[in-house]
Amino acid sequence: MDLPKFCPISPRSKIKAQVIRIVDGDTVHLAFSFRGRKWRYCFRLADINAAELKSKDLAERRQALEAKRHLAQICGSEVYFQFVCIGHFGRIVARLYTPQGLDIQQYLLDQNIVRPYIK
Repeated sequence: MDLPKFCPISPRSKIKAQVIRIVDGDTVHLAFSFRGRKWRYCFRLADINAAELKSKDLAERRQALEAKRHLAQICGSEVYFQFVCIGHFGRIVARLYTPQGLDIQQYLLDQNIVRPYIK
């Protein structure tokens, strides 16, 4: 997989991205430019775990839809991401922020919309 070498000098850098699709409460597709090239990837939000949309449990599916709705609402059309690592399934694990600087993961946790991710 051709992955960009994110911020080797300053891993704390935040990169501006357009929200393409909200997959579920902890996964999004983003498009962004980096080092003169355009990229489009699936991102897993760091440190959180949302309910599963494909669960057989109806209550969990409802929670999953609510998490997805909240994530879409808080993200809007533009976010900033901070690279953490490459996770399972080739997704980029990152922290997302609103253009105003709000930590999206922490907001979702504070609102009890998602749970902390336990490794």
